Amino acid sequence: MRKILASLLAVSAGLSVLSGCSGSSSSSGPASQSGSAPASNAPSDSAPASQAENKPSGERKTLTVEMFDLGSDSQQPIGKSYWYDWMQEQFGDPNNIDLEWMAIPRAEEVTKLNILMSSGDAPDIIYSYEISLVNNYIKQGGLADLTEAVEKNGQHLKTFLGEETLAYGQFGGKQYVIPQKRLFNGIVGSQIRKDWLDQLGLAVPTTHEEFHSVLKAFQEKDPAGGGKTIPWGMALNDMSMGYFSMQYAFKEAMTEEQFYTDNPWVQPGYREGIRFANTLFNEGLISSEFSLDKDSSQLKAAISNGQVGFVICNVGDYHLKSQGVVAALNQNIPEAEYVPCDPFENYEGKHPKLKYYPYGHYLMVPAASKVPEEAVLFLDWMCQDDVLFTLSSGFEGVHYEIKDGIPVDLDYNGDQKLSSDHNNDIRIIINGRDAGGFDASLKLRSESASPYQDFFIESYKMSEVDGIVDPWYFNGFQEPIEAEAKYTKTLNDKRTEMFVRLYMCDPAQFDATYDALVQEYMEAGGTEVMNARKEVFQRTMAK
Repeated sequence: MRKILASLLAVSAGLSVLSGCSGSSSSSGPASQSGSAPASNAPSDSAPASQAENKPSGERKTLTVEMFDLGSDSQQPIGKSYWYDWMQEQFGDPNNIDLEWMAIPRAEEVTKLNILMSSGDAPDIIYSYEISLVNNYIKQGGLADLTEAVEKNGQHLKTFLGEETLAYGQFGGKQYVIPQKRLFNGIVGSQIRKDWLDQLGLAVPTTHEEFHSVLKAFQEKDPAGGGKTIPWGMALNDMSMGYFSMQYAFKEAMTEEQFYTDNPWVQPGYREGIRFANTLFNEGLISSEFSLDKDSSQLKAAISNGQVGFVICNVGDYHLKSQGVVAALNQNIPEAEYVPCDPFENYEGKHPKLKYYPYGHYLMVPAASKVPEEAVLFLDWMCQDDVLFTLSSGFEGVHYEIKDGIPVDLDYNGDQKLSSDHNNDIRIIINGRDAGGFDASLKLRSESASPYQDFFIESYKMSEVDGIVDPWYFNGFQEPIEAEAKYTKTLNDKRTEMFVRLYMCDPAQFDATYDALVQEYMEAGGTEVMNARKEVFQRTMAK
C-alpha cells in the first residue's frame, strides 16, 4: 500500500465535498419496520439473533472503526461516551470483539485516509463521500472484496439497504462498498412571500414565465416599501442552489452520453438558462450586489428586514429557519409568510432539480484488514430496527416520549445523552432519522423546524419532485476520471467567475461573453475532463 501514496494524495486536492451535504441525522422510530420501540429503557442483555447465529469463536478480535471528528460542541468525545460503551456491550462482548474507534477530522478526511491507507494503519471500517477516492482504492487493490462476507453476515444489511442501493457499492461484480442509506434525497428548496402575492392578487408561479412576471410585479409595486424591495434575493455562495434549480429547467432533450459526458456549459439549452438570469439581473430583479455577498450576511439581513420576495436555498439546511432568519422576519413583520415555490418548468412540463443518490457515504474495509467478516457483522447489527432506533433516539421516558407515533425529544442532559444530531456521527449506516417510511420520517424531522413544520414538510416533498442525479456533481462512473482530480478546483473557481460575469454583463454582449468564457473554461481543463469522461463512458457504460 505504500506504493500508492503519491497517486492517492494527488486525487485528494480536487475532490468535491458537495456530496457530503446532508439534511439531518437518523433513526428508526416506533413506526419503523419492527413497528415498536425498544421494550425497556435499558439496553437489552441479549444480542440480536443474527449475532448469535454467526458468533465468532476462538481468540478475541479487535475491530477498529473510523469516526468523523466534526469539530462541533454537540459531538461527544469519540470512543469516550455512554453510547460507545453501549455498542461494546450490545455487539462487541456477545461476539468476542473489542471495538476501537479512530477519530478522523471531517475537514481532512481524504488526506488522512490516504496517509493511513498507504501506511497500512487505516481502521477496519473506513468511509468517505468521494467516489473518486473509492475508485482509486479499488484500482490500486486497496479494498477488501466483501461479497462473501455480505452473503454470510449481512442478511439485515441486504434487507435494510435493498438491492438497488447495495448495487451502488458493486464494482466489477464484487461488493467493495457498503453504501450508507440516505432517507432524504432532495437538495434544492425555494420559497416566495405569500403575503406579497396575496397583497398584489397574484398566485404562486409555476413556470419561469409566470415567475418573471411576479418578480416584475414585486419590483413595480414595491411591497417592502421605500424602494427597498428585492424581488429575488441572492448571494454568491447561494448561487449554486439557484443554478441547480433553474438551469435544469432550460436544458433540452439529450442523449444519455451527452448527459454523462458533455460539460453543462455545452449541453443544449444551458446557455438560455444563463441568459434568463442575465435578463433578470439587468432588469433589477436580482440582488444588485450578490457577487460581493460571499457569506450570505447581506441576504439574511434583507430577509430579516422583510425586503426579499423569493429565495433559493439548500432544503436540507434551510438556514432561513435554523439560523433564525425567518424568526427575526416574523418579529419585525408578523404577517410575513414564505411558502414553497417551484417555478422552473422545462420542455416536458416537469420541474427538474438536483437530488442526491439514495446513499450517503461509502463504507469500506481496507484489504489489509484482518477482520472483514466482523466489519460486515457490525454494520449488519447496527441496521437492525431495535438497535438503530435506540442509537438514534435513546430510551423511552429518558430521551423521548411517543407523540402521534413518533419519538419526540425530552429535555435530557445526563450521562446517557446522545451525541451530535441524535448520534448521527455514531450510526454510520444511515443518513436521516427513519421513523418508518418517508412521511413519518419527514414528520419527525420537521420537529426541528418548529414552528414551521408544515412549511418544512411541503418544501421537502417539493424537493423530491422531478429530482435528477447530475453526474457532473455526483460522479456516477465506476472508475476514476483522473483528469477531474487534476482540474476540479481550477474549473470550480472558473465556474463561479463565469456565473458572476454572465449574470451581470450587458445583454447585448451576452453571447460574445458566453462564447469567450466557455472557450477559456475548456482550455483550462474542461475539454480534457470531457474527453476523459467520453472514453470511460464508451468503454464501460455505452449500451
